[in-house]
Formats: sequence, C-alpha cells, structure tokens
Amino acid sequence: MTTTVLDPSAMPVPDLFRRDFAATAPNTTYVGGITCLPWATARSPI
Repeated sequence: MTTTVLDPSAMPVPDLFRRDFAATAPNTTYVGGITCLPWATARSPI
C-alpha cells in the first residue's frame, strides 16, 4: 500500500517544532499525524 507520493516540485512544509517534541510543562505541546485511514468497504462514509 502506498499512502504518500512525494511531489518533487512541492515546497516543503516548515518544521515548526524543529523535531523537538519534549514538553516543558504538562498540556503545552500537542502533535499528531495521520497518513492512512483504511476503510472496510468502498461504501464507507468519509
């Protein structure tokens, strides 16, 4: 399964967290990401 196809001409998105996901205090940093949401059938609602 291929979920992402790189577009070589696309401008990269800035790394706003600079790959530092350590929070200095509780409830200060939230990150997440979804790359693929497989569906059971073709008729599943989006």
